[in-house]
Amino acid sequence: MKMIENFVSQSQFSPEAIEFPAIKAISNNSDRPFWSVMIPTYNNTKYLEQTLIAVLEQAPSEEVMQIEVVDDCSTQGDVEEIVKRVGKGRISFYRNAQNLGLIGNWNACIARARGHWVHILHQDDLVMPGFYAKLQASIEQQPDIGAAFCRHLFINNEGSKLSESHLERATPGIIENWLERIGVQCFIECASIVVKRSVYEELGGYCSQAGYAADWEMWKRIASRYQYWFEPEILAAFRCHNLSETYKYIASGTNIVYLRRTIEISESYLPKDIAVDVSRRAREFYAIYAFNIAQQIMQSGNLEIAVTQIKEGLKCSKSSAVMNSLAQLFIKSEDLLRVFTSIFVDTKQENIFATINQIREQEQKVGFGLKDINLIVFPDWQQPEDLIYQELSSVIKNIINHSSADKIKLLVDNTGISSEEANFVISYLVFNLFNKDDSNAIKEPAISLTGDLTQKQWQALLPKISNRVVLNIDNLAAIEGAKAENIPVCCVEDISNILTASVDSASKKCLETKTSKIDNDMKIEQDILRVDIGCGDRKPQNFVGVDIHPGIGVDIVADLNKEFPFPDNSVDELRAHDAIEHLHDRINTMNEIWRVCKPGAKVDILVPSTDGRGAFQDPTHVSFWNINSFLYYCNQFPAYMELCRKYGFKGEFNAVKLEHIESPGGVIHVIAELVVVKPLSNSIHNQTLANVNNLVSNQAVVKENAQQVTTLTNVNG
Repeated sequence: MKMIENFVSQSQFSPEAIEFPAIKAISNNSDRPFWSVMIPTYNNTKYLEQTLIAVLEQAPSEEVMQIEVVDDCSTQGDVEEIVKRVGKGRISFYRNAQNLGLIGNWNACIARARGHWVHILHQDDLVMPGFYAKLQASIEQQPDIGAAFCRHLFINNEGSKLSESHLERATPGIIENWLERIGVQCFIECASIVVKRSVYEELGGYCSQAGYAADWEMWKRIASRYQYWFEPEILAAFRCHNLSETYKYIASGTNIVYLRRTIEISESYLPKDIAVDVSRRAREFYAIYAFNIAQQIMQSGNLEIAVTQIKEGLKCSKSSAVMNSLAQLFIKSEDLLRVFTSIFVDTKQENIFATINQIREQEQKVGFGLKDINLIVFPDWQQPEDLIYQELSSVIKNIINHSSADKIKLLVDNTGISSEEANFVISYLVFNLFNKDDSNAIKEPAISLTGDLTQKQWQALLPKISNRVVLNIDNLAAIEGAKAENIPVCCVEDISNILTASVDSASKKCLETKTSKIDNDMKIEQDILRVDIGCGDRKPQNFVGVDIHPGIGVDIVADLNKEFPFPDNSVDELRAHDAIEHLHDRINTMNEIWRVCKPGAKVDILVPSTDGRGAFQDPTHVSFWNINSFLYYCNQFPAYMELCRKYGFKGEFNAVKLEHIESPGGVIHVIAELVVVKPLSNSIHNQTLANVNNLVSNQAVVKENAQQVTTLTNVNG
């Protein structure tokens, strides 16, 4: 549930003052489309293009589907430009006369919708192939239903799957006793649900007083009058991001305030025979939900936010089940118990925080509750958000899946970022890892921030640290400032072995592995094969250059339009800058890159984008690419990749970075940093490097006699 409304204090709300904004009926029911896909936008345009393309790829004609973007007076990003460029006239654009806020913009979308059925699709969410066709087929057979929804994915910033929504029933159909279920807990995200416009006309629009939980309130209101249809196939994706907004609600406890308020609103219209019981169970559920958030927050040491969540949770319910849950939480955290003991005696906020600070001081004195194995990481928080999440998630995942996780303590240096921000990032990662299907974790990890330690405190702490986990985004200045350079190091991959091997042995192995990964002077003879496709005369040091034509820097001449001259699973790193646009068959190019690369190999592609003139100005360019071209080869976008497989794509990549850059000459390029995904092969070619060296040697005469000729790389890219 995504909201950006301002918080309205509980004292300003009373059930008698509930307002459901009127939705004016469309008088002319003839010549109306079946669908109105309404996309409310405000500022963040990072994912808008993906969202629009996902709709367009399955959109019927304008007579069947209205597609409109309704912008709420964005002050960042050019929403209209994206709509015009991607929509090419198929998508209409409307800008509100003034900022209405998220709920107001949802209601504006409904008011502007002309279709019989309305889909409010957020600018960062996705629909998958078949969403509209399958729901329409079901809807047309069930004229009395008021809403229909499908199962959906929760995805992260990069589009990777986090989890799946509940399976409400195994086959398509009407959900029995749905009001009793949706009245207790929200199971639906906007991306997955469509609502009949006449239902909005009868019941009114989204209620601003429900704030953070306005969507849940709407689903309950509809369920009180109409049946719901459920499609068990996963046909939509809800993106979990914008942590700063979510964090504001959690930090203030507003998330629970609005959920509690929504329960009060719905109790006014639920059938009398179930209203009291459903509301009681809902309050109980969200009280325990608040405690669960508090427990996750506590893992990163943020007592203030944990206390706030618990206090708001207790306002929902104090049933025996809730109090038992709270007791279990206190058993896990003596610090929380001590804080709440002080609250019962003295409820002044400054005294509560004084108790928290006292506990923190004591924690530092006793060394953060250290364990048998104590690890520390020094992430550079100024690095891109996606890299930070990827690195920390990898470390935490290795810890929580370890059979002896209860013996490991992880300290996280938060130099350069506030404790609140770092705490929330860590809590978010832990929450997602525990909700992944492949997680073997049974107990949450022990994690603490180092905070602002004095040099004396560092001196006392460092001898108790077993290993520093080396990251690709290490904050070297922070390591130096803490004088932590001499702590034994280990790589992420070796955390699983750290309790069974000696620390010295593990550290030495990790250091050697890390060095081999980052040493720019590594030679082919040292079992690292780096390949530059279309190298021309700009081949990096220690790369094998491959091109269609001989020339300076070219080690191997090969017809890259057919097959790359390397065995399967042989290449550790592949670079293709201003190259693949010269190769005819895009699917064959990506298949060959995937084939020759080892599992986990890095692929670095730079290619002129069709979003600029560079892709078209060069007469030697024969294939054309933009950012979205790479979605069809990456596992974060399963619907796109599945479509590509039908046309012969055999591989799989994970996108680390997809972005635009503009060269000094005004040419727009796509940077695509990918990681090869494939099972570890038992038939790796042991003679790969010898074969490559022989091939290079056999072509040495060609290289020596070659004149500077036209190559794949040219000044226009």
